[in-house]
Amino acid sequence: MFPSVERAATPARGVVCDGPKAAARPAVMLSTCCRPRSPMSVLTVLPDDVSVLVKPGETILVALAASGYGYRIGCRRGGCGICKVDLLSGSVTYDHPVSDQVLTPEEIASGTVLSCRAVPDGDITIALRDERLKLNSALLRSFRAVKVPTTKE
Repeated sequence: MFPSVERAATPARGVVCDGPKAAARPAVMLSTCCRPRSPMSVLTVLPDDVSVLVKPGETILVALAASGYGYRIGCRRGGCGICKVDLLSGSVTYDHPVSDQVLTPEEIASGTVLSCRAVPDGDITIALRDERLKLNSALLRSFRAVKVPTTKE
C-alpha cells in the first residue's frame, strides 16, 4: 500500500464517516460518504480585502497558500517571526509552542500572531504589515474564494 493513502479503517482527519457503506469503501473513496466535521472559517486579509476559506486545523499561511495567495514568509515553522500579522478580529490557537523570543507577550497582547502557526478558531480578519497579497494561482483562488453576495439597489 502507498504511504500517502490511508487505510479504510482510519478515515482522514477532519471528516466524520457515518454513511451505511463507509466501512466497506476503500480509503480513496471515503470522501464520497463523508461530511465535514465542522464548517470552514472565513479568513479576511486587509488591506487587500481578500476573503478565503480555511479548513479546520489549517494555519493562516496554509489557507492563503492553498487559496493561491502568497506574501513575505520565512522559515514556516515559527522560528523567525517574518510572517507576523495583526489580528483585527476573531481568535487563533497555536498547534505548536511559540517561543517568547519570536512572539513576545506584549505582541500577543496587542494582537500580533504568527501566520505559519496560528490556527483560526472561527472567522478572523488579519492585516498584513507593510505589504500586499500576491496572487500566485488564479486556479487555486477559484476553489477557495469566498463569494460576496451581490445586492441590487
